[in-house]
Amino acid sequence: MKNAILISLLLLPIISIGQSTNLSNKKTPNLTVAPIQARKAGWWIKVNTSKTEASQIVFEIGTDDDNRQFWRKWNSGDPAEFDVPIEYTNVTELYIHASSNPGGKNSWFCMMYKENGVKHFDFDDDEDHQEKQTGHDDECK
Repeated sequence: MKNAILISLLLLPIISIGQSTNLSNKKTPNLTVAPIQARKAGWWIKVNTSKTEASQIVFEIGTDDDNRQFWRKWNSGDPAEFDVPIEYTNVTELYIHASSNPGGKNSWFCMMYKENGVKHFDFDDDEDHQEKQTGHDDECK
């Protein structure tokens, strides 16, 4: 019993469940999960929010242009630093294709490998790069 109470108390700050305020669906719980911090154990992304005007960046990821897939959407207000999917964490070369949404609004981020800034993206439509872990870009700090 003590262990169950202790586990509940430890999880309480991370996950909270509340009742929906939608009266037509009173019993649907809302689940809120604390944002996950980037571990930075391999490849990760660092969005420069002060230089990003777009409300959303759409990411595709892979090992090259022919081997890529939709990965995620970053929205203004989301954490600015996030890891790539585990299967790409330590690949030698990483390919990123990003789209600024809405088009015409600037997006700015860096591909990082551990503590090394590898490549910065600065665009207002689409941009893609394939980079090695050993790359270096002085714009990424």
